[in-house]
Amino acid sequence: MDFATQKMTNVNVCFVNAKCQSCENNEVNAKEVEYCIASGFVRISTADAVYVTHISNVVLKTQA
Repeated sequence: MDFATQKMTNVNVCFVNAKCQSCENNEVNAKEVEYCIASGFVRISTADAVYVTHISNVVLKTQA
């Protein structure tokens, strides 16, 4: 079974449940975010890292 995923670009990602060791103020600027509500996974791609976590661990905010 395939889960429907969504992709967003240029997103500010705030890690809410745990401090991200390499993130200043628990926030990163992601080039791309892929997420799936059904499975709960989020893949966050920045210029120098890729983070994979559960959707309940982050807040996604698009940049204007």
